Amino acid sequence: MSPPATTWTEMPVEWKPGSPATAPEQLTEERLKEEEYDQMTQMILPLKNGAGQMRLVSARAAQEELRLLLQHEPELFAALRALVEGRVGEVRRDQHQALMEGGYLTRSGGVRGDLKAIMTAGFRETDVGPVIEEPLDLTNPEHAAIVHQRDQKFQQMLHQSRPRIRLLLAELKARSKGNDKGEGRSP
Repeated sequence: MSPPATTWTEMPVEWKPGSPATAPEQLTEERLKEEEYDQMTQMILPLKNGAGQMRLVSARAAQEELRLLLQHEPELFAALRALVEGRVGEVRRDQHQALMEGGYLTRSGGVRGDLKAIMTAGFRETDVGPVIEEPLDLTNPEHAAIVHQRDQKFQQMLHQSRPRIRLLLAELKARSKGNDKGEGRSP
């Protein structure tokens, strides 16, 4: 018998969770599900309002980026919207600089293409204020089903990772409290 493994790389493959030696059918099913999810997210779908087409994963990422900007920095969102609509004179120099530093603009100072497309496809002014609604054109039932399935899978993945995230946050909080109690500091 060999000496006990002390690291992951020294551990025999059959001892590792999810290894082919322990659960080949589970690994195959998991891989198939991952590949299916990857294929879904890479689908190119049409956007509303003639804004073109975009990969599903890119559309969702840009939509979330704009939603967060609107939620946390409404003035910068309004400045970005002005740039998208060609109203460059309405954007102050400090706003342009903040948008550039935030990665919303290209090196040449124009709005990133993905953000411009999603803003064109999904921006709407409502009674309660501006919103970024569904930018994808889901009039095709097949597209709508794929997007719904992807969104459900993504929410499931988020839900499954929350306990791990909470543990990591608790560990970081405990470490920071340890540092606040004088670790590495003089009294």
